[in-house]
Amino acid sequence: MSPRLLIAIAFVLQGVCVVAQVAIRATDQENTALRHSNPMFVINAGDKTLQIPPAMEPRHSFSLDVNKYMNDIEPSWIQSIAVLKDQQAIDKYGALGIYGVVIVELKDNAFEKMPAHLAEKFKVN
Repeated sequence: MSPRLLIAIAFVLQGVCVVAQVAIRATDQENTALRHSNPMFVINAGDKTLQIPPAMEPRHSFSLDVNKYMNDIEPSWIQSIAVLKDQQAIDKYGALGIYGVVIVELKDNAFEKMPAHLAEKFKVN
């Protein structure tokens, strides 16, 4: 069985719950550490970005930061979700992208609606 990471993404669109499951397959089949690695998360809000590095702890399925920040984002703020994997993720994000990158694009007005403790974590591009 090849190592892979399953990511479940759920949000509500117009009252309908949408669940997406994304599998990121590791390219290094021999490296058992890849079985417990997590992708980097990037949240874009206009000209501001929050990068959440991958959790390297095998016991956590997601970085604790990912859970904390994603819980503060309203599903209605999300414009799109994309997944980069393999060389494409590494080319764009370097070593942080080795396990894939989940990119969450927020709608134009989302940043203004964010709680202050989340908004202060974003950096201007």
